Amino acid sequence: MPTMSGMFSGTVTTQTAIGLPDDLSHALVMATVSGTHQTDDPNWAGAKLTYYGMGDVWGGNGKQTGYFFNLHMNGDTTFGTFDAIATAVSIGGTQVEGSWQLQTGTGTLVGITGGGTFQARSTSPVTVEMTWEGEYTLPEIEEG
Repeated sequence: MPTMSGMFSGTVTTQTAIGLPDDLSHALVMATVSGTHQTDDPNWAGAKLTYYGMGDVWGGNGKQTGYFFNLHMNGDTTFGTFDAIATAVSIGGTQVEGSWQLQTGTGTLVGITGGGTFQARSTSPVTVEMTWEGEYTLPEIEEG
């Protein structure tokens, strides 16, 4: 089972927040972030990541879940989900820590499984920096 780690730099491409009537600091937030992976693992180096996150937050603190896909350099894709805890660290700043799970892939990555952890932080209202690590398994190719 290969292990991997890397970095991701992304840009918030869409973001929507809906204030809830129970508390002035309570909001449901949805965001889309896109960017590129940096890693030594040849299956993930240069892959374009897009993730769609949904948060239930009070003053920037709360739960975040979402869905992601990677477009790998050879044109194959991988898809998965994540769960995390968001913590407000300064005005407009957020730190997110959680886990990710691969669900499926296409092309040479059909049947991929795996997962790991990540730590992300906003570096501006529209930029995100992330470090991640994990492991994955590719299915055995049957000789016919």
